[in-house]
Amino acid sequence: MRVWGRGIMAWALCVVCMGAVQGNVAASEDGVSDPASRRIWIEPDAELPDEQTQLHVVHGTEYRPNDEIIFDCNIETEHYLDRTIVRLDVTDEDGELVHRGELHLDLEPGSNPARFSWTPDTLPPGTYTARIEAFRMIEGRLVAKEFIVHHFDERLLREAFAEAAAETTALRDHFDAIAQRGPVPPYAALRMTIAE
Repeated sequence: MRVWGRGIMAWALCVVCMGAVQGNVAASEDGVSDPASRRIWIEPDAELPDEQTQLHVVHGTEYRPNDEIIFDCNIETEHYLDRTIVRLDVTDEDGELVHRGELHLDLEPGSNPARFSWTPDTLPPGTYTARIEAFRMIEGRLVAKEFIVHHFDERLLREAFAEAAAETTALRDHFDAIAQRGPVPPYAALRMTIAE
């Protein structure tokens, strides 16, 4: 099941960014990545909920590196929480901080809007984690949410295509082996059709 999920994500990224590869094949031949071929893809990863505080974040899913990425946040709390720090941290695969935004808010009971803006024009291709967290110095974390941020250039897109194709082939082989023992369940056949 875990491999299947990764395969679907790889295919989703490939489909969304397919035009970038098809339209800019020549640019990668001289080893220079055309900025027009780069895409940034943001996917929700995990929410760390709290009983009394909730964080809702709205953002787009696909951007170009020069686009302004907006994270519209809404923090819901049952109590007045003064001196709350709301922070956006973006880290690379080694945990190194590549961007930070910080707001200092007095949270009222109910809904509290907050907004972060980030333009990742100097961000190298790779995979990053964006974490939005609300905390107070005395109590620590109130609530947090994390997102995976993929910055794809042509090379990484081609690698994603190759990985998705390999996983689809492995899945097809697995279903063929099942079919030799009897009929493939309809749900499994449907998933294979979608992957192909």
